[in-house]
Amino acid sequence: VCDRHASPHLLAFFSRILFAHADVDGLSASPAAKDRGDVAPWEHEKTTFSSSGHRNTYAAAFTDVRGWALRKLLKRPRDFGLTLLCAHFCIIASQYPFAVAEYSRAHRLAPFEPLPALCTATAYISFAMSRAAARRHDLILKGLTFLQRYRRLPFRAAG
Repeated sequence: VCDRHASPHLLAFFSRILFAHADVDGLSASPAAKDRGDVAPWEHEKTTFSSSGHRNTYAAAFTDVRGWALRKLLKRPRDFGLTLLCAHFCIIASQYPFAVAEYSRAHRLAPFEPLPALCTATAYISFAMSRAAARRHDLILKGLTFLQRYRRLPFRAAG
């Protein structure tokens, strides 16, 4: 479907499904279960494999979608939605330098959209808080600059 239609709404829909997966909510045990000493919910489930030998887990599906998004981004490097999605994957993997680069590229593709400015600001600040940061003050300053840019951009309601 995504090969034929380059709709950002379709990409946003699939991203929302991916990041709001039902299995993620089931991974945390309730406080009552912790008090009773029950084992973690994921320990009850056995890992299943498909006929092709692929693991049927949320992490495997997440990795597959990440690979799909990166392949699509290589074909369409100026696609705003795919660039933003790949930057989100970088943040999840704690690859802050790559996330900053992808969010900055998304901001250049759509300079008047507030979301890339906010994401770039949080990526810079997260990068500054990591152990790999060499010049923390510069990163914080850049993050606050993008935060000011976000504050000044007009917010448009969806639809």
